[in-house]
Formats: sequence, C-alpha cells, structure tokens
Amino acid sequence: MTPPERVTDSSVKTSDVVAEFGAAAFDSAIQRPINGLTQLTGKLLGHELPQLALVDVPKASTGSEVFAQQAGAAVGMLVPFFGTRALVRGGLGSRLGTGYGGVALEGGLTGLAMGTVLTPVENGQPFWQTRLANGLTDAGTFSLLNVTGKGVGSLKAFGMTAETPLLSRIGKGVAAGSISGLPAGFAHAELHSITHGRGPASSAEVFGDMAGFALFGGLLGGVGGARARSRFLQNNEVADTSKTPAPAETVRPPEPVRPSEPIKADNPRGEKNSGGQERPAVITEGTRVYTTEEMLRVVEARAHNW
Repeated sequence: MTPPERVTDSSVKTSDVVAEFGAAAFDSAIQRPINGLTQLTGKLLGHELPQLALVDVPKASTGSEVFAQQAGAAVGMLVPFFGTRALVRGGLGSRLGTGYGGVALEGGLTGLAMGTVLTPVENGQPFWQTRLANGLTDAGTFSLLNVTGKGVGSLKAFGMTAETPLLSRIGKGVAAGSISGLPAGFAHAELHSITHGRGPASSAEVFGDMAGFALFGGLLGGVGGARARSRFLQNNEVADTSKTPAPAETVRPPEPVRPSEPIKADNPRGEKNSGGQERPAVITEGTRVYTTEEMLRVVEARAHNW
C-alpha cells in the first residue's frame, strides 16, 4: 500500500478512473436491472419496494472518466443482455431461425424485455410511457445490432473456422462487433431522444452512444469469437447425427452365362466317313461351329467368368 505522503496526482487519477469503471460496471450489471425489476414489481403490486443504492455513478467531468464509465457500462451490460437473450432463446428455440429475420426478432425481443422490465424509470418521469419508450428504444437498437453483426460477420475478412487460432477468432470478433455497434449506437441515440419527446438527438448524444455501443459490440463479438470453436464443433455433430445412413448395398450373385442359342453336337461318337477315316466331332452353337477341343476351351472360359 502506498504511503499517503507518496501518493501522486497520477495515482489518484488512476484510482478514480478504476473506481468509475467499477461503479459503472456494477450499476449496469446488477444495480440497474434489479432496481428496474423491483420498481416494476412494486408498481404492479401497488407498493413501493426498496431500491439498491450500493454505488453511485456521477456525471463524468473528464474524458478519461467518460471513457471509464462507458467501458464499465458496456462490460456490465453483458450480464442482463446474456440473461435476457437466454430466456428469449429458451422460449422460442428453433422457431427464431438463423436468417436475418430470426436474428432481428431475437435482438428486438431481447431489447424490448431489457427496456421495459430491467430499466428503471427516473423520478418525475411518467412510468408506463417511459417504460414503453425504453422498450422500443432497446428493441430497435439490439435488433439492428444483431442484423449488422450478422452482415459484418459474413464478410470474408472476418470469417473463421474451427481451426482458426483463439486469438485470431477473438480479434476478428472484436473488430466485427465494434463495427456493428456504430450504427446501433446511432439508432439508440435517435430512438431514445425521439421516444422521450425531445426530437432528434444532439451530436454529443450520438457520438457518446456510438462509442458506448462500439465498446459493447466489441466485447460481445470477442466473447462470440472465443466461443466460435465450440459452436462449430457442436453444429458439425448435429449435422452428422441428422444425416440418414445410406442403405447397405445388397450384393447379388452373378447370373450364370447362358448361351443364346442351343448347343448341338454333330458326330459326338467320332464315326468314320466313307473313306474309312474318322470324322471329327463338331459342335454348333447358333451359326458358330466348334470342334470338341474348342468347345471345351469355351466352356472353361465361361465357367471362369461365372
């Protein structure tokens, strides 16, 4: 531990930045989702429930604090995002599909649940109107994030296989996710401002949300890249088990070769002709004539082929 008299301005600033990051991450991952859920439950029950107030995330005053809070919020948002997405996938299963429509629907439902259920309403805002605005904003944002993520990930530059090294998969995932987060951040800034009745978003809101969602998309893509190998192997196993085995080939014995014409023997007993000489025995098969020796060779050849 550094003695108090040796604490420098840089170490104080570093500790402040780390504290800002940690507070923003905890608030985004735990505190805000729990407060959003308990606030909604209390509204439905007609009784206000206690809220968590373990950390406070004040408005950042410096660029480093802004970045620390954005990075912390992006890391923390992975927790409610993965949890809500798992519920959506568990509820709809294979009906979502893997096409652009399926990933858009998955992202839209995930964002709708996060905005309406897990995002608390600040004091003084109309409850149901604000909840609906948050739900529509997050639904459009995460739907676009999924669609652009699928499109960017399908590019050759970001392609990967089960044999791609881990660091390469993570790097490609981070790059593709960061690019996908830029339009999603722009959409979030505009949708949030419009649905809350403020008109188009300011440039500061747009750039801030684009930076925040670029960080979130990069983290999401990095996690996806790290898990890509297991998904590839799982998909290959499913494909192998779904294949119908080819029927076994039935081996049939060859049919014996049968002559097309009946075989006739002429002088099989070797009778003599009028000159006293023995007439050779001949065998005819159709228009072909064989001696006995020739016919034996033909029969042997046919038996061998059979």
